[in-house]
Amino acid sequence: MLNQLNLYAHMWFGRKKTVLLSLLFPVATMAVVVWIAGKNMFVNFEDTKSASFIIVCAAIWCGLFNSIQTIVSDRHDTVLDLRSTNAFCYAGARAILQTGLVLVQSLIITLSYTLVKLNYGHDLPKSGIIFGSVWFEFFVSIFLIMWSSDMMGLMVSGLVKDKSAANTLAPYILIFELIFSGLFFDMSGLADKFSYLMISRWGMQAVGSTSRLNSLESKLQLEHSHLLPEVIKLVKHKPEAAYKATAAHLQQTWLILFAFGLAFFLVTLLLVSRIKKAAKA
Repeated sequence: MLNQLNLYAHMWFGRKKTVLLSLLFPVATMAVVVWIAGKNMFVNFEDTKSASFIIVCAAIWCGLFNSIQTIVSDRHDTVLDLRSTNAFCYAGARAILQTGLVLVQSLIITLSYTLVKLNYGHDLPKSGIIFGSVWFEFFVSIFLIMWSSDMMGLMVSGLVKDKSAANTLAPYILIFELIFSGLFFDMSGLADKFSYLMISRWGMQAVGSTSRLNSLESKLQLEHSHLLPEVIKLVKHKPEAAYKATAAHLQQTWLILFAFGLAFFLVTLLLVSRIKKAAKA
């Protein structure tokens, strides 16, 4: 596996445009969050929720596009011969390389929180729910969101036979993640059950919990703070169970995100084995 990891790393770093784009995307996300969404982040419920959603979506998009062409590109690469490659070593080496990339990208996006504080002076939660550092807790959530999305992209790359098919599928996956995140629509029945399969749903819960969304006041509360307490109660938003700021809840969301990534990797391993058999036939 080490030899293959070394080979894939050299191949990846040799593609300077790919490396540059992989790092520019999280930087652009950080700039958008700080410049546009950061003005009232951690000031009120609505704007903090919107900024959190931008971060979650960016992490999903970034992870997906990191890997969605990886295996399908290798199938047509003259340097690689998947027929003579051990499936586990190949998939494992690719997953390790992707994990390293995601670590760096997650660090960049997590800097958004620090820059929001420095730029606008907004106070972040004093500590995390599980860890003493709220910054590290945000990093863990963003990493797991991006890593599970990356593993999903790797799986999709093993399903398709050409790059155009991968590019066609990507927007549909993103649309499903947006619609079934549970943020825009109140879902029930089958739609609600389907939303449990979305990375975006659990990603929002993880980031929203650490952000202490339920403890923030709504815009209307802040705008009408001069009114009587009885009136303020009418405009106060109701705490949402999805954003419970408890260690048990956050650990559950992290475990689910990790389980998504692991499941996608195992399916990828099966797909690579299938590709090898087809190539030998």
